[in-house]
Amino acid sequence: DAEQQQQQQTNASSDPVSPPTILLTTESVNLVLHAWCYSNKGELAAERAERLLHWMEDLHHDSSNSESSNIPLGESWSPYLPKPNFQSYATVINAWSQSAAYESSRSASTNSAGGMEAKKSGGRAKNNVVSAATMAGFECAKRAEELLMHMQRMHEQRQLQMVAEDYNGHSEQYSSGIQPDTRVFNLVLKAWSKIRGGTKASAIRAMRILDLMQELHHTQSINAPEWQGMVLSKVQPNLQTYKLVLHAWAHAAHTTEGPDRAEEILRHLLSLSEAGNLGAEIAPDAECFHIAMKAHAESVRKRRKGDGYGSAP
Repeated sequence: DAEQQQQQQTNASSDPVSPPTILLTTESVNLVLHAWCYSNKGELAAERAERLLHWMEDLHHDSSNSESSNIPLGESWSPYLPKPNFQSYATVINAWSQSAAYESSRSASTNSAGGMEAKKSGGRAKNNVVSAATMAGFECAKRAEELLMHMQRMHEQRQLQMVAEDYNGHSEQYSSGIQPDTRVFNLVLKAWSKIRGGTKASAIRAMRILDLMQELHHTQSINAPEWQGMVLSKVQPNLQTYKLVLHAWAHAAHTTEGPDRAEEILRHLLSLSEAGNLGAEIAPDAECFHIAMKAHAESVRKRRKGDGYGSAP
């Protein structure tokens, strides 16, 4: 087990007198995180990856605060210890994103049981039943979003710390290396949009992520550099961002609002692209139209079949 070997290596190199003989680097831990991410183990893999990420956080925190720690590590050991970086957080967020789709689609028997239960109760309330698999996917997407918010908060705290240090005459600079970018935000949007049997709540959570991206882009654009007339900010909604939100509403199987909300977003995307004042290329392509059209077609099919719609958490 690679994770156990890394724990043993760290314990073997905790002698406060001699330098470590085996270096456990951030890159080596990231390899383990990557392995869990693509292990196709769903929630179990994501949970193990996040646990390893927080172990790195605690290890680095304890080495920086050795006076209040039971671990015999001093500040001189800090460079030898693995410290989570941007890739560490992005990989774990990706693990939760993938597990949202995996967990929501793996329990077909649960979905069938929910459908049979609805038929016994009257037959027209089938879509009111939110399966255990869908709820499991919702919880995984929620964990991805929570980790993203944790990453964003750390970035903002380090920015404030940098300002305070500059004020006090310290020269150490923060390079914004931990700041989440558009790709990381899109991973969380992917989690919300790929939940099988998604609900109105999952689509609304996707909309909230989009709103936050737009707010951050506006804030970052104030002091961001420009290249060929385009503002270069780390967070900027792109075409993939809007496609994922479109998918979230199109997959919101428990509400009649989904197709109309998807069409609203498509029209908004068209108006933004026609304005021509955004750095990212966001002109909607054929896939965007297909997503909205398919959502309307599925809605008509369900009404003709007689399936009921209802609100879901």
